[in-house]
Amino acid sequence: MLSQGVCSLIYANAMHAAVVEVDTETGQYRVLKYVVVSDSGTMINPMVVNGQIHGIVAHGLGAATNEEFVYDQDGQLLTPTFLEYSCPQASDMPELIVDHLVTPSPFSAYGVKGMGEGSNPVPAVIAGAVEDALKPFAIRIRQSRITPEYVLGLIESAGSRGVNK
Repeated sequence: MLSQGVCSLIYANAMHAAVVEVDTETGQYRVLKYVVVSDSGTMINPMVVNGQIHGIVAHGLGAATNEEFVYDQDGQLLTPTFLEYSCPQASDMPELIVDHLVTPSPFSAYGVKGMGEGSNPVPAVIAGAVEDALKPFAIRIRQSRITPEYVLGLIESAGSRGVNK
């Protein structure tokens, strides 16, 4: 007889939030603080769980801020190595606060839930934080890659619409 499980109920859950500071003259922004509250059920190895959370935040920040494959008009990749393709470094990481809820899963051994770098909400969280910081400009961010050039363009566009700072 084949055993079946309820896999959809054993994934980890998390809440992410960010605080950013935006320079409205340049479009540059800085993530001042990033908070994650995770529920991965019973943590067999909390250090591994924290490492997964730090990894997902680092990867997500890269996706939101500075990682980009750039191609020329002939389709040749212009960012083939880490000299050109900019990944976040440890010095780029904001203050990261991690906390845990522990709600054991009744559907798995020991109450564990799947924990990994699967779903990555970080780009959306950063977009929301930047949008919130620019609330006086009535800006709506519509993409997950938030470069300073993009932010500055939104600010300039808001100015041309007569939105006050």
